[in-house]
Amino acid sequence: MAKHHFEAEVSKLLQLVIHSLYTNRDIFLRELIANASDAIDKLHLLSLTDEKYKEFTAEPKITITLDEVEKRLVVSDNGIGMDDVDLVENLGTIAKSGTKQFLEELEKDAKNKEHLIGQFGVGFYSAFMVAKRVEVVSKKAGDAKAWVWSSDAGGEFEVDEAVRESHGTDVILYLRDDATEYLDEWRIKEIVKKYSDHIPYKIFLKKGDKEEQINSARALWKMNKSEISEEEYKEFYKTLSHDANDPLYWIHTKAEGTLEYTTLLYPLRTSSRSLSCRLHTGCEALRQKRLHYARS
Repeated sequence: MAKHHFEAEVSKLLQLVIHSLYTNRDIFLRELIANASDAIDKLHLLSLTDEKYKEFTAEPKITITLDEVEKRLVVSDNGIGMDDVDLVENLGTIAKSGTKQFLEELEKDAKNKEHLIGQFGVGFYSAFMVAKRVEVVSKKAGDAKAWVWSSDAGGEFEVDEAVRESHGTDVILYLRDDATEYLDEWRIKEIVKKYSDHIPYKIFLKKGDKEEQINSARALWKMNKSEISEEEYKEFYKTLSHDANDPLYWIHTKAEGTLEYTTLLYPLRTSSRSLSCRLHTGCEALRQKRLHYARS
């Protein structure tokens, strides 16, 4: 088992997350589901563009598992997965996570702290708001080995070999005593409905022998305008942009003819680098999503 120390900025962020950063803890689930969706997007793109990934055609799926006995909440996906190098780089250093710039922006805009985290690719760390320990078991598509990353946010993390049958990732949260409300099925359904209903992949909730789909898995921009409420348009914008404010307005159109397509456009309130590009760390994920949505 290899032990690693978090870089200084990551350690600082973890302490902020645990002690003072958030007033709404529900968003941890939004962030973990968004990460799972991004992992599925990436594998889908590679299956279309890279010969060695063409065999990975399983139906995309995100599963939330509740374990009352062990007081665990698990978010699983069958996306691209990670190897040991990915786990160290993505979860332990600032190079990939965007932590340093997040902290710089936080000093400038503390008022909107809850909406900054998703913009900088550091949403994973929100898991520590509700978990005393987090384990990430992952197997990269095409690899033979699986790996586990684990930490209690105490300044270091461990990476070791693990067992996982297929590619994808399990984020395992060992919940704090004051966070057991997240083992309640209705609570999870409520959060998913509010923040993640638009995710284009099926999200399942599993508790014991019972498993059910809890999101509509319908792309908002592909629905008829008459089916979408004003509040749904606003919430979708906030989820995409991580902006605390309502959108200025939106344009939703459908073109039919030789070429058929739909568009849903939101003008940005600001030309800041964080909103217009998601600061490099999110640009690639957004590009992959746009390609996927265009194909769908």
